[in-house]
Amino acid sequence: MLCLPLLICLILAACSGPDVTDADEPRDATATPEATAAGQQNQTPSSAETPTPSAPPDTPTPLAVEPTVTTPAQPTATSPLTVEPGLTAPATSEATVSATATRAPTATRTPAASATPEVVDQIIYVADTLNHRILAFDGEEWTLVPGQGGQGVEAGQFDFPCSVIADSQGWLYVTDSNNHRIQRFDGEEWEIIATGFGPGPGEFSLPYGIAVDRDDNIFVADSSNGRIQVWDGEQWEIFADGFERPEGVTVGRDGTIYVADTAANRVLVYDAASDEWIEISNGEGEEVGQFQFPWRVSVANDGTLYVIDYTNARIQMYDGEEWSVITEGAGYGSGQIVEAYGIAVDEFGAVYVADTAAHRIQKYEDGEWSVIAEGVGDDMGEFSRPRGVAVYPPAVSR
Repeated sequence: MLCLPLLICLILAACSGPDVTDADEPRDATATPEATAAGQQNQTPSSAETPTPSAPPDTPTPLAVEPTVTTPAQPTATSPLTVEPGLTAPATSEATVSATATRAPTATRTPAASATPEVVDQIIYVADTLNHRILAFDGEEWTLVPGQGGQGVEAGQFDFPCSVIADSQGWLYVTDSNNHRIQRFDGEEWEIIATGFGPGPGEFSLPYGIAVDRDDNIFVADSSNGRIQVWDGEQWEIFADGFERPEGVTVGRDGTIYVADTAANRVLVYDAASDEWIEISNGEGEEVGQFQFPWRVSVANDGTLYVIDYTNARIQMYDGEEWSVITEGAGYGSGQIVEAYGIAVDEFGAVYVADTAAHRIQKYEDGEWSVIAEGVGDDMGEFSRPRGVAVYPPAVSR
């Protein structure tokens, strides 16, 4: 018979087994998140666990952005600006603006018949800004408007052309911005029709937006002078002043004048009956009807107004009662913009946009967006930050 101590030892040995840990047991509570993360980073995932990144969107290579300079409040003929200035902080907008109008233009002029270009269905003109040229598109091919000589100061040469407009006869007018002047093309040759940098009538400080009315009077947003000038075919007059860096102007078929008062973040309409400028936007901001640097404006024959809301990267539409957004967000897809400057409406209500940062021209018609031409370069149909677009015949004349 076994002794009792030996029997107890044999029973304990038979009941013992390997050490097993329960799978549901919590892990070491002393392990820190940093240590856990470090351990995961040191693990090499299998090819099946490694996601394959999607290709980045095909975006155009941007060119150098124009430098920013400070603009003197009162320009003098001895200190011209040579590059596009930056905008100053906007002031608080008011419903009625103190800008004053000096007259409503009434003159009618008829260009010489020999200078009238051949009549075509429609021509799109583009101010190809950093290529310092004006291009034309007849629906089939892009061409260079005749008589140009590249960058320079002579007639037919440009330095940062920002906007272009065609009148009812097909004559072209261009804001030659860094030369502080306006040039006109009569179908045969270019002519300088403004005297250059300064504060007097017919003198300019960074002219940007340009428009034409039914009588072929030409309106120019004389930006750094804070005013709108008008040309009746013979002389320049100051139509209105007191704005804060106005960048855009347009005239409706009924003679209604709209101004993008850019640094004040407001869109204005001129009320001839009261001789006052009335704000039709809703102040500064990101809500529909609000603006951050409204840049260019264009009005359709039915009175619908289109405005480039620059900082908000969108285009807003005003039907006379309420505002809406017609673009589809910020980006480089069709119907999207990042940095657009020029806009025009044809006689049928189609909207054309100089999509500057994307180096292309877009079209908005019947609620749909399309791209007319795009590409960075200096070949025909290529652009370098185009800022202006216009249509012949102008909608206002039809």
